[in-house]
Amino acid sequence: MAEYKNTLAEGTVLDSGSRKYRIEKVLGKGGFGITYLATGEVQVGNVVTEASFAIKEHFPEEFCKRSGSNSLPREDSADSYADSRAEFLKEAQRLYSLGMLSPNIVKVNEVFESNGTAYYVMEYIKGQSLRDYVEKSPGGKLPLDDVRRIIAPVIDALEILHDKRVNHLDIKPENIMLKKTMEGTVPVLIDFGLSVHYKKNGNKTSSKKLMGYSDGYSPQEQYLVIEHFLPQADIYSLACTTLFMLTGERPKRANELKVSEVRAQLETLKLPEEFIDGLCRALVRNYDERTASVAQFRADLGIGGGGDGTVILKTKHPTVERWWEKWWYDGTFKWFLGGAGAVLLLSLILFLAGRGCNSSPTPRPVAPDSIQVAPADSLAVDSLATDSVNAAKTVPGDTVAKPATTAADKPQKEPKTNNESSTGPKPTTTPGREPERPQPASQTSTRTFSGPETVMGVQVDQGWSMKTVKTDGVVDYYQIFDANGNKVKTIIP
Repeated sequence: MAEYKNTLAEGTVLDSGSRKYRIEKVLGKGGFGITYLATGEVQVGNVVTEASFAIKEHFPEEFCKRSGSNSLPREDSADSYADSRAEFLKEAQRLYSLGMLSPNIVKVNEVFESNGTAYYVMEYIKGQSLRDYVEKSPGGKLPLDDVRRIIAPVIDALEILHDKRVNHLDIKPENIMLKKTMEGTVPVLIDFGLSVHYKKNGNKTSSKKLMGYSDGYSPQEQYLVIEHFLPQADIYSLACTTLFMLTGERPKRANELKVSEVRAQLETLKLPEEFIDGLCRALVRNYDERTASVAQFRADLGIGGGGDGTVILKTKHPTVERWWEKWWYDGTFKWFLGGAGAVLLLSLILFLAGRGCNSSPTPRPVAPDSIQVAPADSLAVDSLATDSVNAAKTVPGDTVAKPATTAADKPQKEPKTNNESSTGPKPTTTPGREPERPQPASQTSTRTFSGPETVMGVQVDQGWSMKTVKTDGVVDYYQIFDANGNKVKTIIP
């Protein structure tokens, strides 16, 4: 779980004037705000119960600091902090109005000021993100029918935003939530932290200068600054999201993505030619040549519209509550079987090795004076470091210490002097007995990733690495480390 600093403590109570909210945990943190899960009392008829909410707090760390529960502007940043708070309140009011227009735009319930800053209260969507849904689907991707079903209401929502001259500027699988209802699934567009509203003349209505981006989903022009209303920017992000659903892979950065490669990849999926043409047109690097409107994007992909925002998905996940299906679905049972198999295999190897050592013939009796003492073989085993990538680059192995020659054929009755070789005396084989066999050797290898990709269900990035540990050519486990050397996951095949 990610650790966040300078946040409100769990249990903090916020009073909006109409309702009190208790902070439960942090959901996420960005450059201008922090989003919390909170609970508050609601009354339905004569019943008072607790409900969950998502609360976004204005907290631009560049301009302010935390003092208890209060937000205080930093020195020489009072004006910037005040301007930022004003923009935050405008964003909240605008999102409140937009949410009233579509079931596929996150709902804002109220806006209030407290603790020297501002907050707005949103619905807390109990569901999963589109990214999670795709990754848990069979094959880690979706069929075309489900892609069209999910994207249709998102297009409806985006059309409303563009009619109001609002660029979302952060459309990606993580920002589309799939809300479960009694009627079906409602895709909901969330996180308007980067959104910008423009006047009719195309200029911004705010002085917001920050332009964030998401690699793989933001268009090339967003890495600079978008100064005027540009629907093509959101269309590019929505097209990349569509591509992710079809392939299960994060698209390349805008400056690296080649439409010809995307076309070749989509053709292997046996998709309709007109669909491929439409999606590729929305991914063109130069926005002047890109699909210009949401309506055109809808038509190019053959997607309908005008529904109630609820869809029925055909891709089935084993979400029933039978424990064995849940274990198999989330991977617990697969890990259990893999671990049990590894233990059984190791036990079998040790058993066979033991039989091999004990099957040698019993040595013939010899006179006591002719018995030579055979010291135990010394095995030097490198420690297996798992806390850093640097340790992952060391190749550990079990090596049998090299024996040194004995001074004479007769048994040694005197202790060895300090001048004896540091490697120890050479083991002497007792007549009729085979020498002890060396233990299996371990080998490791390390692969460093040059860019983002998905490895064994783990999303890695540039500078990450994966260490493979084998015994006699058989993989024992894999370990994945991030670019800072922190272990992210251990995978036992």
